Amino acid sequence: MSDTQSDMPNGGENSCPHCAGELVWSKGHYHCPECGESFIRLADCPECGQPLQRLAACGAESYFCNHCNVPRSRQTLQFYFQAAE
Repeated sequence: MSDTQSDMPNGGENSCPHCAGELVWSKGHYHCPECGESFIRLADCPECGQPLQRLAACGAESYFCNHCNVPRSRQTLQFYFQAAE
């Protein structure tokens, strides 16, 4: 997978939770050139609050709640950033 802005989940519209700088998609995570922090983007199930599993295949991205056993539409999710390990 290339590291272009079009490959970035959410179309590249993401800002750093630490400094509000623009995050750059690079090597499977988000990186902030302003403060140097790296992040992963997560979403929780709107029904039960459990973390969702991200499924990516053939260029499509979807989310699944293992607790509710239900797929979740990306358009209805609230995403947040967590510091990358």
